[in-house]
Amino acid sequence: MRTALSLVTLAAIAIRADASPELETLYEFPGIDVVESMNEYGHEKGDSGAKIAEAHVAMRNKDGAAHEFRVKKLELLHGHCGSQKWQERTPIAVKGLESSTYDAIEPSAKAGPNDKIAVPAVKDFVWLTAKFTTMHIYNECDRFAFAIQLEVDGKLNPIELELRIKRTDPKN
Repeated sequence: MRTALSLVTLAAIAIRADASPELETLYEFPGIDVVESMNEYGHEKGDSGAKIAEAHVAMRNKDGAAHEFRVKKLELLHGHCGSQKWQERTPIAVKGLESSTYDAIEPSAKAGPNDKIAVPAVKDFVWLTAKFTTMHIYNECDRFAFAIQLEVDGKLNPIELELRIKRTDPKN
């Protein structure tokens, strides 16, 4: 019985290890790395645009400790077709925060827009999600990103996370 439990445990660990994504580190903080985050949305040509209501920050909790976060400021950055600089910075009012482990279905914690929130104390990937009122973003060839003033364990850090908006043509 003990051998069977050990084999099941080892199989679960192996499956979990294979499920962990290989994501590029974008920003390094003590105990936490902000990695490539999944902020991808789509819409069809001629509609009102992609519906966006969340900014996702994916992190690798390197030390397995609980870390506290607060989103001090959130902005939508917009660069026109072919531009290298941001032409527009639109403030976004955060409605609430959620944190969870990488593969969780439900958040492990929720907080108000100005509150601190802890990410789970696990040595794994974790998510921080800033929720806001739904907005529509129409993309022809423009580029977008979220600019976030992210407070990590009491220290303020500016980060930018790419927002991918893919437009499809229903005629093709």
